[in-house]
Amino acid sequence: MTLKPVLRARRRFSAAICAFLLAILATGLSTNMKQTNAAVAPCSVQWGAYLTNAPLDPSMVSLRALDTSINRHSSIVHWYTQWGESWGTWSYVHPLFDSIRNFNSVNGVGATPLLTWEAWGPSPYTVANNRFPLKSIAAGNFDAYIDSWAVGLKAYGYPVMLDVFHEMDGNWYPWGYGVNGNTQADLIAAYRHVHDRFALAGATNVQWVWNPDAWNPAGVDQRTFYPGDAYVDWMAIDVYNWGAAAGTWE
Repeated sequence: MTLKPVLRARRRFSAAICAFLLAILATGLSTNMKQTNAAVAPCSVQWGAYLTNAPLDPSMVSLRALDTSINRHSSIVHWYTQWGESWGTWSYVHPLFDSIRNFNSVNGVGATPLLTWEAWGPSPYTVANNRFPLKSIAAGNFDAYIDSWAVGLKAYGYPVMLDVFHEMDGNWYPWGYGVNGNTQADLIAAYRHVHDRFALAGATNVQWVWNPDAWNPAGVDQRTFYPGDAYVDWMAIDVYNWGAAAGTWE
C-alpha cells in the first residue's frame, strides 16, 4: 500500500503540482508553566517543505531536487499520518523519520520531522466518519494507541514536531469546530490529554504544535482554541495560495 497524505481534493491538487511550503514562526512561549521539559525549539525562522511521498524514498530525491533548485536546505520535513490507517503506527513511520533525520542537501545535514497527526481514517475521509471523537479521546478511550506513539517517540530520542488537531477552526475534519457537536472545550481537553499521555511516558523530545487555519470559516476568536502555554512549543498557521484555481496567483 502506498502511503499518501490525506487532504481535501483541492489540497491534493496543490500538493501534486508543487511542494507545499510550510513556514512556521517560532514564538518564545513562556516556559514557567510547562509540565514537561520539552525540547525547546530555536527562536528563529526555519525553511521547511512538504512533498508528496518524499520520505518513502530513503534518499528523498524529489526533496533534494527542490532544495537544489532554490539553493536552500530543508531543515524541517513535513509529513502526514492518519490514526485509523495501517500506516498509522509508529513502527511504520519510524523508518521515514530516520530518513528525514539523516537528510542532507545543499551543504546541510539533518532535518526535523514535522508530523501532522490526524485523528481520522480509514476511508471514507469525511467529517461524518468520526471514528475518534474528541470527547472519547479526552476520556482515555484511545490511550493504548496514543501511548504506543509516546513510547516509540521517546525511544527514538530525536526532536519531533507533532501537530495534533490542526485547522481545528475549520469544518472539513471530524475534530473541527461545530462538526459532530465539537466545541472549543472539547478540542482543548483532547489536545491536553494527548499531550499529557506523552508527558507521562517521558517523551520530552516531542515539540507540540498548535495550528489553526488562516481562513477561519467559523469566524470565532482563534485564541479560544488555545490549550495554554504549558501545552504548546510552536505556534503555526496554515495559509493556502490557490493560484489559478482561485483565479489568479496572489
